[in-house]
Amino acid sequence: RLDIDALGQVLCQLSELLLAFPEIQELDLHPLQAFGTEMVVLDASLTLADPAIPTSNRLAIRPYPTELEEGAWLKDQRHILLRPIRPEDEPAHKQFVLQVSDEDRYKRFFADVGELGHEELARMTQIDYDREMAFVAVG
Repeated sequence: RLDIDALGQVLCQLSELLLAFPEIQELDLHPLQAFGTEMVVLDASLTLADPAIPTSNRLAIRPYPTELEEGAWLKDQRHILLRPIRPEDEPAHKQFVLQVSDEDRYKRFFADVGELGHEELARMTQIDYDREMAFVAVG
């Protein structure tokens, strides 16, 4: 049985590799075999771009900016991480919005809002980091 989470991790790692090395023009992994949570590439080949030719910015949406993550200490000595919001923050963001007062919600959204649905929360958490930014503090 294919472990979808392990496959997702492999795809994320491949994405990070391609972001870190934009000179990679082609990458062929064949075959990728799955053994439980273990993924094994039996053969791989890659083609690099000519280093004399600058690589263009080929991304339609800017990836998550890990460089903006920063740790901080609160007055009560608790450590928190300040970071850009991510799509998987939706459930925690919903809980946060439900806990703030009506007045705070009004000041945040400039309108009376009740419980936010998935569509509104997705708009807040699934962002293009090049065009907008929202930060969260997690502890």
